[in-house]
Amino acid sequence: RVTREKTYVRVEIEDAGKGIPVPTSRLGSSMQAGVGVLGMRERLRNLGGTLDIRSNHEGTVVAAVLPSPMSDGSDVTALAVPPISAVPSA
Repeated sequence: RVTREKTYVRVEIEDAGKGIPVPTSRLGSSMQAGVGVLGMRERLRNLGGTLDIRSNHEGTVVAAVLPSPMSDGSDVTALAVPPISAVPSA
């Protein structure tokens, strides 16, 4: 799913697989991050966005939220990206 609001774009990918093991992580999320996840998270952070990964035995959801320029041409860096928990799911 891709959704666009006035100040952000949310890209969400979901599957109905067996999920990913969820050990405690030192990264402040409930998921152990591999190099690929760390790279995605860092790239999004550099763009002012966030990455959230949720997984259980019913599947995995990967959600990226990025600031989106307003229609009046405002500077993207000035926009606040809501925390992933505050962004409604589609």
